[in-house]
Amino acid sequence: MNQNDTDFHDSEAGDVFDLYNACNGVFHDGRLDVRKLDELSEEELQIFNVARLKQIWAHTASGCSACENIIASLDQARGMVRAKVSV
Repeated sequence: MNQNDTDFHDSEAGDVFDLYNACNGVFHDGRLDVRKLDELSEEELQIFNVARLKQIWAHTASGCSACENIIASLDQARGMVRAKVSV
């Protein structure tokens, strides 16, 4: 893994977290659904750097295990929250 790859995993930058949230945790073909970025509202477009998120998505789609672990953890946490809310 080179330095540019590890930049995607920087929790302070929140890159993978932002990608997960911008895609609303929706998956397509086993990956975050990058098409969701094209559905963002004008307000969301001001918040998210879509060009950067598409770079991050390409990195995650390359099979990066660190990104896969982060995304799996986020999805698991979201599922736990949904389960508590529905109780």
